Amino acid sequence: MRFMLNKNDTIGVISPSSQIKDVKELDEVKDFIKNMGYNVKIFDGCYFNEQTDKHKVLELEQAFEDPCVKAIICVRGGYGSIRILDEISYQKLIKNPKIFAGSSDITALLLQINRIVGFETFHSPMLSGDGKFNKKTFEDFVKTVNNNKKEIKPKKNAIVLKEGEAKGILWGGNLSTLVSLFGSLSGSYIPSEDIILFLEDLNEPVYKIDRMLTQIYRNERLKRRIKGIILGDFLYVDDKNKLQDVLSDFAKKVDVPCIFGYPITHLKTNTTVPVGKKAHFNTDDMIIYFD
Repeated sequence: MRFMLNKNDTIGVISPSSQIKDVKELDEVKDFIKNMGYNVKIFDGCYFNEQTDKHKVLELEQAFEDPCVKAIICVRGGYGSIRILDEISYQKLIKNPKIFAGSSDITALLLQINRIVGFETFHSPMLSGDGKFNKKTFEDFVKTVNNNKKEIKPKKNAIVLKEGEAKGILWGGNLSTLVSLFGSLSGSYIPSEDIILFLEDLNEPVYKIDRMLTQIYRNERLKRRIKGIILGDFLYVDDKNKLQDVLSDFAKKVDVPCIFGYPITHLKTNTTVPVGKKAHFNTDDMIIYFD
């Protein structure tokens, strides 16, 4: 399905994960979206200190069913999305397909919606936090959802961990959130197509990153779908040299091409990645091309 987000369209803002601690930030969210040329509807749950799971599901469904809302952007990550995955009426989403975006803890929703509902979701910056949208990343987001972005380039310091070329749908996100899906949902989040796995994380010690990558390696149903790996930032780790060894070892065990060094991150350079979009890359030029 092809989406379009045009100037003066309405962007819905919801909070299916953690809430903003200072609701005054929501005034900044409104101003930012309006300054970018769009209308905004902030759903009530963004203002609550605590939301029930039932209310999170209700507002998610309401945002999809609202005919005025053309895109839904989650306000922040944190924790909570995994709790509501099996409570959502996905039939309502199927009947009302629209742009759905976020990252970090929202990874759980991006993957589940993409798998069950069937349209692309968007791993993107959010509207609060250190890596929140700025003018450049918002323009990149719009270009991506409007199908005008054709590639993702690596950072200047990107390195090849295993050579080769790969093709598949882009799939992944926050490593710790992805792994939290294992053993739940009867594997319904796992694509039926070959994938290019993309991963990022922050504030995780290297031994935990190693443990989570080992869980992916031992998930046979998922592993056999992985045809390539692209790695973003793993921020604030305790041993950067050890991290590279762990990532390299993972690529070699899975035995697929792997590149470390893309602007997929919790920082302000975060690029939007369309989850479920067909793509390909080779380790010669390290550019991810959209099909």
